[in-house]
Amino acid sequence: MSTNRTAADPAKRERILRAAWNRIRQYGFAKTTMGEIAADAGIGKGTAYLYFRSKADIMLALTEETNRRILDQLQAIAAEERPPVDRLHDLMLHRVHAIAELAHKYPHGDEFFRSFKPEIVRRVESYVRRQGELAASLIKQGNDIGDLAVADPDGTGAFLAQLFERFTPPYDHAPGEADVVPFAERTFDLLLSGMRSHGNAGGATLSPSSPSSSSGAGAGEKP
Repeated sequence: MSTNRTAADPAKRERILRAAWNRIRQYGFAKTTMGEIAADAGIGKGTAYLYFRSKADIMLALTEETNRRILDQLQAIAAEERPPVDRLHDLMLHRVHAIAELAHKYPHGDEFFRSFKPEIVRRVESYVRRQGELAASLIKQGNDIGDLAVADPDGTGAFLAQLFERFTPPYDHAPGEADVVPFAERTFDLLLSGMRSHGNAGGATLSPSSPSSSSGAGAGEKP
């Protein structure tokens, strides 16, 4: 499913995205039509179809942009001049917090997540992978200064990113929206205790599972 079929007018495309987000947030994905989105954007329905094939295409574009924005924020966190463990904490929890806030703003999001989960997961995979790479870099820095003792930083970083993606919607096997961030905080603290240097010559390792995310995280907002 492709988006942005023409880039003739980026400002018009942005209006479509904004109009879709505002309407779907209020009325839900199923009850929103392309005609309504086009009217809210101040364009004809035919024009809207020049930019997006469907309202699902629009939501997937919003998903992509939300994940790009969050990744930019994660990269900024990783580059800060603070202890690696502190940056690792914020790196892993920031995405959980950002998506939980989005879920609160978009109460109808669950229907979209469930309807388009395979496509959402496919689009999110590269962002989760990059988060794992950033985590691995911070773990290596923590190893270098003796704060951490992790035998396989790359595998552990990938595992952490996959694990914390489970704290994103839909919340089937996680705490409810209101409790997911503190639950993720406690999970990170527990994992960190096993990663810290305690004179363990071998070093801790958290083994990654399959690379694919099991959640529909990140479906989309333009804040």
